[in-house]
Amino acid sequence: MATALQPRGGHIQLFAAIGVGQVQWRLLSGNNREIGRGAQVFADAESCRIAVKELQARFHETETFVRRAGGHSWTWQVSLAGKPVAAAAHNYDRLIRCERGLAQFVAQVAVAGVGPVLMLSQARRWRTSVG
Repeated sequence: MATALQPRGGHIQLFAAIGVGQVQWRLLSGNNREIGRGAQVFADAESCRIAVKELQARFHETETFVRRAGGHSWTWQVSLAGKPVAAAAHNYDRLIRCERGLAQFVAQVAVAGVGPVLMLSQARRWRTSVG
């Protein structure tokens, strides 16, 4: 059981924008901050959940990449069999922060539980795709 001194680990949330019909996933920290998200979209929650479970089972086969996202920003990506499967939730202003964000994702994603509920929202940020 988590306490104030011992935060919970991350958990995976499935989400979709209302009216779009595409499901994505994201890894949230114990305090619900987005750490990273899936790089693909899925037709339904079940196919998204299956893809997450496959990633978790095969995480030891993944490759991670850190690269410049622009003039003064950095991002990271995780690939499996040469295909992007996860990416940073946002760009970072420093390389060290990007590397720490990736390390946090790597430490939590393979053991994170997948939430049973599909979250629906009208938020614009949920309509963007990761690539």
